[in-house]
Amino acid sequence: MTLSAEALRERSRPWLGPISEEKPAGVQARHDPTYEAVSTEVAKLESPAGDAVDWAAVVRGSSQLLQHTTKDLWLASYLAYGMYMTEGLSGALTGMAVLAEVTDQYWPTLFPEAKRLRGRVNAVTWFVERMGRVLPTVKVSPADNELLTNVGIAASRLAELARTRFEGQGPAFGPLLEGVMRLRASIQP
Repeated sequence: MTLSAEALRERSRPWLGPISEEKPAGVQARHDPTYEAVSTEVAKLESPAGDAVDWAAVVRGSSQLLQHTTKDLWLASYLAYGMYMTEGLSGALTGMAVLAEVTDQYWPTLFPEAKRLRGRVNAVTWFVERMGRVLPTVKVSPADNELLTNVGIAASRLAELARTRFEGQGPAFGPLLEGVMRLRASIQP
């Protein structure tokens, strides 16, 4: 079943509740030990030692903070990619929905702060570039057609939000969107 915008929001609902009535997007949490642990884990991607990233820990830590402490685009990006790494395309679908909906619902007050637009752009770019690189390596079958359609819908929603919110400074979504289209084409008869 092809997902509607409402179905995508529903899929991301566990991460979308306000942190508090006074501060719906919560507080800056970059110095929170859980945030630091998530960042340290993700930094292993760039490590010359080639240490493996514990993506399950990234998902747990990012989820905890997004649900209880802060609405942060870096955490949403780490969560989205971590969900792909732990759950495959289904995780990517949920992760992109979370990233899009956090961006949409908490734009005025999410972190990085609005005055740090470049920081917001960089957070989403981090996710988009990584997904654009891994999609060509994904093995799919005809049974994945509906899932790929929904991943494409979620990616398009995220791209549209980035275009409107990032004032033309957003990431290039071409490789991500084309990657999804190529995967769909690869399973067509």
